[in-house]
Amino acid sequence: MDVNSLYTSITHEKGIHATRELLQQMDMSQNAISFCLELLHMVLFENYFLYEDTYYAQVCGTAMGSNVAPAYANAYMDYFESHHVYTHEFFPNMS
Repeated sequence: MDVNSLYTSITHEKGIHATRELLQQMDMSQNAISFCLELLHMVLFENYFLYEDTYYAQVCGTAMGSNVAPAYANAYMDYFESHHVYTHEFFPNMS
């Protein structure tokens, strides 16, 4: 399976949901999870960039080169694989 332009194509809603689920699987307190998600929300929703003479708000995905982008994309792919690939009837059951 190939993923094209993943960093810039993850919707904020799905990415935050996937990140929340991954953090909940870890042994983190609810306060720590809330804090991490609040920081992620700031990174995602307060991201502006300049192209030529115009400022734009990035409304989907993360900026290329952002420090959070690789971990965010990995969290999303973990969620996607767990819910849509490994559970599919055509995926071989290795157990």
